[in-house]
Amino acid sequence: SPDGFMPANLRLGPAIHETLERLREFLPATEFSDALYKALARAYIPVRTLSEAFAHWMTHLLGDTGLVLVDAADPALKRLAAGIFRRELEEAPRTSAAILDVSRSLRSSGYPAQIEARPDGVNCFLLQEGRRALTRDPAGFRLRDTGEVIPAAALHRMAQESPERFSPNVALRPVVQDTLFPTLAYVAGPGELAYFAQLRPVYAIFDVPMPVIVPRATLSLVEPRIARLLDRFRMGLPDLTVEPEQLASRILRAQLPPDLGVTLATARQGVDEIFRQVGEAVAAVDPTLRATAGQTGGHIKGHLDQLEKKAVQALKRREADTVQQLQRLREALMPGGKLQERVYPVIPYLAKFGPGLVRSLRERIDGPGWEHRLVTIPTETESDGERQAVRV
Repeated sequence: SPDGFMPANLRLGPAIHETLERLREFLPATEFSDALYKALARAYIPVRTLSEAFAHWMTHLLGDTGLVLVDAADPALKRLAAGIFRRELEEAPRTSAAILDVSRSLRSSGYPAQIEARPDGVNCFLLQEGRRALTRDPAGFRLRDTGEVIPAAALHRMAQESPERFSPNVALRPVVQDTLFPTLAYVAGPGELAYFAQLRPVYAIFDVPMPVIVPRATLSLVEPRIARLLDRFRMGLPDLTVEPEQLASRILRAQLPPDLGVTLATARQGVDEIFRQVGEAVAAVDPTLRATAGQTGGHIKGHLDQLEKKAVQALKRREADTVQQLQRLREALMPGGKLQERVYPVIPYLAKFGPGLVRSLRERIDGPGWEHRLVTIPTETESDGERQAVRV
């Protein structure tokens, strides 16, 4: 993308029609697909920006919950946050130095730092032909991408008179948010949880109370056929981080009789001994029959060899089937070894299970996501027989 590009401000334009049509081609054909497509088409229209379209889509999905959406780029909000921008510019790089101190402490304790601050960093952007990162400079401030120097007095005046020309970065955004909307508790995803660990001193610098941070619910949706495979193999998500081929071999080894090879070897030895005795017995009658007895024993051992080969072939077939099933299981729940929710969007699930999925998941989420949960999605026909609702 070009320097300073802001995806949220992207105007969709006529090309969104082609994008929606391509999406429609990939949607599973269900009784819910047409309604889902129409809802997306109402939200994502050419005249809207990406953020505006997303807001309409979220309102469609969650509007009945009382959800309130705010445009962080609203000039009126920027004016309310002007004091934070001015303070950041006046004291930079103080907040960056505080983040670096916390980052060093986290790394020394074995935790990675989510926010990579710069010693000369300024934690807000200048909106000038896009979004421009700023650094502190002896002559004032410098645009990181072009090297252009802006005198400190000029930038301070700009923050005073036109705060809408500034935007907080990832470190300052939560402080702006909790200044405008005082927050008791913030429900955070995995990435946010990690970077909030670096932000306590930033809140302290701006005299803003830091909210309690709680993890959002984290779920994997399990379709009935996938649930059956989980039960069959008696495994959980951690098992699916292993490649399917390795996992299949481990499962099959556990299922096979441990003494199969020993049993066959013992049988061959038994055949040799038995027909040695048989050979001696018939040789007393006719010495030429000793060779015949040996041949008969060889034939029986040949049958044992064929039996072993068939067992190996059956094992390979079973392994191939098991690998295929494990691949299906992994693709559904741990695609690429990552949690389902970090890879797959919700749209295919809405197409398969309908709007009842959102309501049912809300009913299932009863608190913070202290641990990852598997949610099975059976479908049940409603009493009116006209549509299906999802129950989890």
